Amino acid sequence: MIYDLVIIGCGASGLACANRVKEKGLNYIALEANERAGKKILATGSGRCNLTNLDMRKEYYNTAFTDNVLRNYPPEKIIEFFERLGMKTKAVNNLVYPYTESANTVLNFLLRNVKEDIRCSYAVKEISKDKDIFIVNNEYKARNALFATGSNATMGYHSLAAVKALGHTYKEFKPSLVSLTTDTEYIKGLNGIRAKAALKLYKGQNLIAQERGEVHFKDNGISGIAAFMLTFYMEYDNVKDYDIVIDFTPDMDLSQTEKFALEGLVRERIMNNILKQAKDTAQRAAYTLKNFRLKVKGLGDIKKAQVCSGGLNCREFDPVTLQSKLTKGFYACGEALDVNGQCGGYNLHWAFASGLTAADNIK
Repeated sequence: MIYDLVIIGCGASGLACANRVKEKGLNYIALEANERAGKKILATGSGRCNLTNLDMRKEYYNTAFTDNVLRNYPPEKIIEFFERLGMKTKAVNNLVYPYTESANTVLNFLLRNVKEDIRCSYAVKEISKDKDIFIVNNEYKARNALFATGSNATMGYHSLAAVKALGHTYKEFKPSLVSLTTDTEYIKGLNGIRAKAALKLYKGQNLIAQERGEVHFKDNGISGIAAFMLTFYMEYDNVKDYDIVIDFTPDMDLSQTEKFALEGLVRERIMNNILKQAKDTAQRAAYTLKNFRLKVKGLGDIKKAQVCSGGLNCREFDPVTLQSKLTKGFYACGEALDVNGQCGGYNLHWAFASGLTAADNIK
């Protein structure tokens, strides 16, 4: 049997595409390496599934390749897509969630109309093309192929090597939006401690970015949304060039901070480490309280990353249709492409928007 389309990967982008091509009446098959389709969706937004963000701009992504897709699929269209499936959404500030605030709800609605077309526990090792027909693992044949395998962030697999026969190049996946490992001299004894703070990312003397939020101390570094966000601005091949500077009193300037005793501003264990760094660097304790410096050593475990950087080379795909410039009928979407966004629903938005964009253009 020759299908109109074979979808490789049934995460957020692959399932969005499946629902759209089902509406179009195309004959398709969807292949998923995990034992369950959409498994990673359940872990998004701490189980609440932040679908999109009402403040949607291409600047929140690592590449301008996203521009056309974001323009054609703004947040309102993603909300409309889910409402057509029968799922109500709600906005909390700019963050959009399912009305139930449960990722299970999102997955159930994505699977409702397409689950009978999905084959799970099926790893794709090879994609080739014979004349006008794509062949997957010498078993499935289709006139079009969509590559939506995502990355191995959090859980799951990727099949980037499978596209080599089609001439595509790619960057190996590296964790993004992930915890940071740092030097440990001044965080000893802080494992498990959380503190509201401002975090600044420096490369040498240059301030690269800053974020505010809760920092989580670990034995080997720091975690928390603010730390995750700073990784978005890093060059992943040169992470050891960066320092993190923590300001534990971001609502006060230095002169205000100096009016108070240290133990009245931070927990005792944090205070002890501030005093140690202040002594070792010959700095005042109040100054160190606002400029607590940690040297970055590396990125955290890819299995604990929210998303990955890397993937298929975007220059080899049409930014309007997401069809390959090298192989007619071959499309890619979601995290399979070298696209990653900041925290706040941007990566899921790209997954849904790119999956729908590819489906719109598949004949």
